[in-house]
Amino acid sequence: MPKKSYSTVRADRQQWIEIPVPAIVSEALFHAVQEQLAENRKLARQRRDNVPQRLLQGLTVCGRCRYANYAKKVSKAAAKGHQRDYAYYRCVGTDAYRFGGNRICDNPQVRTDKLDDLVLQQVVELLRHPERLKNEYERRLDMIERVEKSSFDTSSLEKQRTQLEKGKSRLIDSYADGIIDKTDFEPKMQQLKNRLEQIDQQILESRQQGAVQSELFLVINRLEEFAGAVTEKLDTIDLETKRRMVLGLVKRVEIHKDEIVVVFRVDPQPGALAIENSNDSDDGAKSMQHCTRRSQSDPDESVHALCV
Repeated sequence: MPKKSYSTVRADRQQWIEIPVPAIVSEALFHAVQEQLAENRKLARQRRDNVPQRLLQGLTVCGRCRYANYAKKVSKAAAKGHQRDYAYYRCVGTDAYRFGGNRICDNPQVRTDKLDDLVLQQVVELLRHPERLKNEYERRLDMIERVEKSSFDTSSLEKQRTQLEKGKSRLIDSYADGIIDKTDFEPKMQQLKNRLEQIDQQILESRQQGAVQSELFLVINRLEEFAGAVTEKLDTIDLETKRRMVLGLVKRVEIHKDEIVVVFRVDPQPGALAIENSNDSDDGAKSMQHCTRRSQSDPDESVHALCV
């Protein structure tokens, strides 16, 4: 029996007729699974090739191409028979094999031990003034709470979204039953879509504010713990505690060609940071000194730049 010949033509999006489809899983379950998957990916990266955890792991980003950095061990050939306990923070964009044989970035790599020590020293200096940090974090919380009071909470926004989705379904049914014609259907449907986009954006912003608020609460509750830790010798503090301290205060570390930019979660007030220059020339390592940030993409972020 001969097959019937047919062709498929993609219809214009404006001609699509949307129908409500029930979710297979709840939104709460979906987000919980996504969080667990993200955590699993982090753990997998740490376990891969038995790579030791680094202090700034997950915080470093290339200031040139904006790709993440990863810790790369010193190869046996490069070590030339010497024991090398350190690695290098290397930009993903400098690996040609990841981009079809052509590297997209030429940013130099930075020794992990030197950068880790430098950022840790800045964090320690900040933690020597826990009352100042606590005041700043509480100010941020007050600001977030004021914003939340002047806007709808996430649950209210989600209820509005549900009502809009029901309105879409009723509108589609009316059009399918011939109660309204196309000239009435299309503008009303577009209005509903526009409103849904606005609601989705508001829900996203509300969730982000909630995440920031939770983060600030967590850090405030642990400031005393962190401040107490820095009164001891840093050599006696384990890596996990150091990482908690850094993650609580540092948003990210940008590695530029001529400078290292530490972006803090709080505003380090003038005089709060006073770090000695690192002039160790072993293995050709460059010194790192304080310098003024020449350009800043986000004026609201608290940054501290160091020349390299």
